[in-house]
Amino acid sequence: VDNSYFDDAVFIGDSRTEGLILNTELSNAVSYTHKGLMVNTVFTKPIINKNGDKLTVMEALKQTEFSKVYLMLGINETGWPYNDIFIEKYAKIIDSIKDINSNAIIYIQEILPVTNSVSSSHEYIKNEKINEFNELIRKMANEKGVYYLDVSNAVSLDDGSLPEDAAYDGIHLKKEYCEKWLNYLKTHTITRK
Repeated sequence: VDNSYFDDAVFIGDSRTEGLILNTELSNAVSYTHKGLMVNTVFTKPIINKNGDKLTVMEALKQTEFSKVYLMLGINETGWPYNDIFIEKYAKIIDSIKDINSNAIIYIQEILPVTNSVSSSHEYIKNEKINEFNELIRKMANEKGVYYLDVSNAVSLDDGSLPEDAAYDGIHLKKEYCEKWLNYLKTHTITRK
């Protein structure tokens, strides 16, 4: 598809999704992104400016016309002690989106990996944990009847890690890799008649 496919799309995510929007020509999509956004703070943190008010992502979504939602959340939660709380909160987001617009196409993007140097040195962001979360997200997407996108295929090496030159800090993608990510989204779409 071309960029017009995203005219009625909302992107919800953390700083990595912010980077996708900023580094590509996706200004036509609605972007509800925020550095450090998590599966619980989409409901609790007023970060979206709408008509002079500060709203949570979910409050803002209720006031938005959309047909598609792209979600990528989870990297900031990899330090959480309980996987079940993470996936429970993620499932609540899906249910809430369906309540707001039952006809919307919901795309859940897996959490992108980080570089091996980050994975081996960061306090809690580890590719092993990201893979664990992605399995939970894939299962939940299947149970909820929403689309799971293997976006890592567009940017990762054979070992499943992010190439060392793909990101400024091993986590946040450079423009070239954001474009690969967007190209993946453009070639993995659902069309409803």
